[in-house]
This record gives sequence, C-alpha cells and structure tokens, in this order.
Amino acid sequence: MQAFDFKEFWQGLSSAEKKQLADEAETTKKYIVTHLVYKRRVPSRNLMNNLHKACISINPEISKDQLVSFFYSAA
Repeated sequence: MQAFDFKEFWQGLSSAEKKQLADEAETTKKYIVTHLVYKRRVPSRNLMNNLHKACISINPEISKDQLVSFFYSAA
C-alpha cells in the first residue's frame, strides 16, 4: 500500500475543491484544517467514511486503508 499524506492532498486542492470536500464529508473547511490536516483528532467512523467518499470524488485512487493509515500512523 502506497503511503498517503492527507495534509499534502489537502494543500494541493483549490479553494473550491476544499469547499466541495468539506461539504461532501459533512464538515467544514475550518474543522479539517484545525483538526484533521495536522492529525490533532482522529475522525469518527462516520466522518472517516464521509471523508473517504469525498476524497475519492476528487481522486478515485485513494483507498480507505490509505486514509485511515494517515490518522493512525506513528507520529
């Protein structure tokens, strides 16, 4: 499995794509930047599922395992 960096992915998105991702994940851009990009919180199962669906709408090659491993990898 190829390593996935959600922070790098997020920073590579346009403002419109960030808004789209946040809306599809049923959260806000501010929450993503404050808590998820810097791994301050691990998303709940529901948010993780929504976040994965939102990510694959932008890049279909992102697996759920890759996304989960970003949040559970050693610091």
